[in-house]
Amino acid sequence: MKKHITLILLVLGFVTHLSAQQHAFGIGAVVGSPTGISARFNASSGDFVDALLAWDVDQNTFFQGHYNFRLSTLEQGPNHETVLYGGPGLYVRSNVFEQSNFGFSGNFGVGWTFKRNLEVFAEVSPKIGLVRQTDFLMTGGLGFRYLF
Repeated sequence: MKKHITLILLVLGFVTHLSAQQHAFGIGAVVGSPTGISARFNASSGDFVDALLAWDVDQNTFFQGHYNFRLSTLEQGPNHETVLYGGPGLYVRSNVFEQSNFGFSGNFGVGWTFKRNLEVFAEVSPKIGLVRQTDFLMTGGLGFRYLF
């Protein structure tokens, strides 16, 4: 358990440092598989880092982080924007009854930003587990973030 807490603190420290440099941060929630708390830290030219701390009905706890690239701007107006994004990342899954799993993750989504401070998004995230055994997992959901 101490290893998981250390890993989470290191990742949060990195993304907090990144957000302090850019002064752009968002926090909100995701409903899906899994459900949890989502944060966004803007990087450069539309790219961003996202982090998710979540849980699901199988009593799994997830932590994942991705570096997302802006793939395409679908629509842009004075008070709204629609973008496609995607990028690579890592995840940790821990279960009360089993050992933890760690692996690579991808993230693909569409985001709608309204009045520059509210983002609504839909994402899918394929994952490949590397610890204990190689397995494939697909997660995703709908969410929102308030942008500061």
